[in-house]
Amino acid sequence: MKHAAYRRGRRVRPVRIRTLADLDGRNQLYAHCNHCRHARRLDVPMLLARFGALTFGRLKNRLRCARCGARRPELMHVWDNGVQ
Repeated sequence: MKHAAYRRGRRVRPVRIRTLADLDGRNQLYAHCNHCRHARRLDVPMLLARFGALTFGRLKNRLRCARCGARRPELMHVWDNGVQ
């Protein structure tokens, strides 16, 4: 079995996603509350329009759980590769 950094005999470089602007149409961003375990998919185009190319650390400081009001949720990035 080949190392995970290789796919079909070619080296695959990891994608660095540090800001909202680094996300494209295939990416989804979820916020997960550490206090009440509430999770929600975030609207990335709306966040980009409102905050611009904000880093994820600064975005976490601005978010609040809609259910319990806790701050600094865990952010989870999900890449949709189109395979179903």
